[in-house]
Amino acid sequence: MLVVLVALAGFAVWWINREPSPPGNVLLVGDSLFFQSADELTNMVESDGWTVDVQAGIGAGIEGGGLLPTEWVTYLKPIVEKEDPEVVVIELGTNGCGPSCEGIRREIDQVLGTVKDADLVIWLTVRTAPGRGVAQAINREIAAAQDRWDNLEVGPMDKWFTNRRDLLNPDGVHLNPAGQRHLAQNVLEILRDHTDRL
Repeated sequence: MLVVLVALAGFAVWWINREPSPPGNVLLVGDSLFFQSADELTNMVESDGWTVDVQAGIGAGIEGGGLLPTEWVTYLKPIVEKEDPEVVVIELGTNGCGPSCEGIRREIDQVLGTVKDADLVIWLTVRTAPGRGVAQAINREIAAAQDRWDNLEVGPMDKWFTNRRDLLNPDGVHLNPAGQRHLAQNVLEILRDHTDRL
């Protein structure tokens, strides 16, 4: 009887401290980079047993950046309530953050507040290519948010594409098919780094 109780106690400790693992829900939120990579992202992440929902739009921005004035909190709230994702991966900021970026910290916190019950949130950094100085400011705020949100990890997308023009379309921003696969593979690997495998 004592052995059974010890085993049950050990299982309870493991259950409480476990990280998310498939099968479970992964919500991917982003702009045109996730939009154009949706098939690759879905196929690769689902191959590990996850259920995947990609919510991404061409021109989607944050804090006044981008072509779409997306109210992420309003948009994401019903999706999060319905799907209750274990993991959320966010790729926002490629399109900047408005004229001054003064409200980027508040905007990041509002988005993170929407997914506060997820076990893990991974926010990908923005590429700091030449001529895109605002990306560094966004990346600083993404990194700083880790001090305020216990479930947040930063994914180094900037590093994934450093000196990799071969993965980009001629515009230097959007991804060619090889770049889409590269993005999806790195998202899968960072998920694996932070979650248990079946």
